[in-house]
This record gives sequence, C-alpha cells and structure tokens, in this order.
Amino acid sequence: QPWLAANPDYEMIDVQEALANPDSIFYTYHKLVQI
Repeated sequence: QPWLAANPDYEMIDVQEALANPDSIFYTYHKLVQI
C-alpha cells in the first residue's frame, strides 16, 4: 500500500496528452532544463 495518495486527477493526466500539448508542464520543464 503506497504511503502517498494518488492525485485525484490521475485519470485525466497522462503523458500522451502532455506530449501533444506544447504548453504542458512537460515542455515547460524541458525548456527550463535547456537554460
């Protein structure tokens, strides 16, 4: 049993959607790492 609860939005948040959206948090961090 995990000691941290899952995010309540876990069904709506996925990698496939993040990669399809250039404004997602994935791409935001990707740009920050490049700096």
